[in-house]
Order: sequence, then C-alpha cells, then structure tokens
Amino acid sequence: MTVPKRQRGFWIWAISLVGGVQGTGFKGSELLNGFSWPISVLFTACGYLNLGTPAKFCNRPAHVVSVQVSPCLHTRHESETMNTTALILPGIGNSGPAHWQSLWEAVNPNFVRVQQHNWDSPVCEEWLEVLEMSVARTGVDAVLVAHSLACILVAHWAARTESKVKGALLVAPPNPDGPNFPKVAAGFSSLPVRPFAFPSIVVASTNAPYGRIAFANSCASAWGSRFVSAGAVGHINSSSGLGEWREGFALFQQLAA
Repeated sequence: MTVPKRQRGFWIWAISLVGGVQGTGFKGSELLNGFSWPISVLFTACGYLNLGTPAKFCNRPAHVVSVQVSPCLHTRHESETMNTTALILPGIGNSGPAHWQSLWEAVNPNFVRVQQHNWDSPVCEEWLEVLEMSVARTGVDAVLVAHSLACILVAHWAARTESKVKGALLVAPPNPDGPNFPKVAAGFSSLPVRPFAFPSIVVASTNAPYGRIAFANSCASAWGSRFVSAGAVGHINSSSGLGEWREGFALFQQLAA
C-alpha cells in the first residue's frame, strides 16, 4: 500500500514528537500534565486526517453523517428557552390527540390546557370563570392559544377582565351569529368589538366551515389584531392535515418573544 506524501509526512512528524516526549524522562502523570498539548494536537490531527479530511487529500471519500432532528424536540427546546406559559384553549368538544394544540402541549412542559367543566354544552359565563382563574394562576407572562369557540371566549374575557397576559393566538374564530354555529353553545353571541389590551394574531382559513374569512378579518380589525390567512385548510384542526402546524407555532413564538 502506498502512503500519500501528506500522510507520510504527518506520521514522521508524529513519531518524532512522541519520541521527543519519551526522551524527556517524564513518566505517568508528569508526562500527561507536562505534555498534554502535543498529545492533544496529535490526536486532533489523527482525527482530522482519518475522519474529516476532504476527499482530495485522502485516498477515500469524506465521511458524511446524516442526523435527523425531530421537529417536536426542536420545538420543545425553543419553548423551554422562553419565560412564557401557553394557556391552551380548545373549542367545543375539546381538542383530540391529533390536534395541533394537543401536539404542542405534549412536547412543551410550559403549555397548559385550560380544562373546562363542560366541553360539549359550553356556557360562556362558565368558561369565562375558568379562564379568569387560569390566567390569575399563570400570571402576566401567559400567551393564550385559542382555537374555534375559544377565540370568541377570549374576546368576551378581554372585554371584562382586568388581568394581563402577554398575547393571544386566535385560530379559526367561528361566527356566533352564523348558520353553522353550534346551537348547544350558550351566551357567546353579541361579540365584543373593542380592541384588546394585549397583542394578538387572528388566523383564518379561506374555506372555514364556521365563519367566513371576511368575518375573521373584521374581528381582527375590531380587536386590534394582526390578521393571517392560512389558505384553504378548513377549520385548522386535526382534519386539516397540518400535523404539528409549525407555521402556527412560529406565530406563537412571535407573541411569546
């Protein structure tokens, strides 16, 4: 086997270096303490030549390692660096395990779901009381993450409360006066149209089943919210096929920053 000149020259230098160290008479810990730097250089150079050298300097191709990074872990790492608690506010019926709210909550320890007493026959006054208590426990660093009916809940809460939050992400707000609004939901009509005292983002779909995008846009204008169109993705729920919905999480991060 022929050793390339670059590697042959390196090994001559390495042997000379080790020989020089051995010739000093140092033993044991004295050798390690006194000559740690040349040994470190030697090991680093070995690693460079054998593992990371470009192919043009070696007789074999460069070694490439492919690393898969889970979006969940990435999301979790980013959220843990923020001093922000997210209050997850599902709509009627709660959010199932495949819903983006549930997926965010599953991998972020500082995401807390607000548990309503009655998910299937919601009463606005009851939901308001639970939300107010949850915000009081969490403090001013909370960001509300609301979906569907919970967006209307936040509007009613914002019009009454003296509590403060960091912001609110309001996704797929339904029209409480629309023909498809659930009849079992009581007290959510007479939608407040006053600006919120905190930053907010309203996200809506162009083919939303419970409220047209024009309605969501008008809500954003009334509440002083930024408006974002998510495209034709239905009710922006588990049936929309969004998975973790990373675009939505990026909006949350803007509010949490």
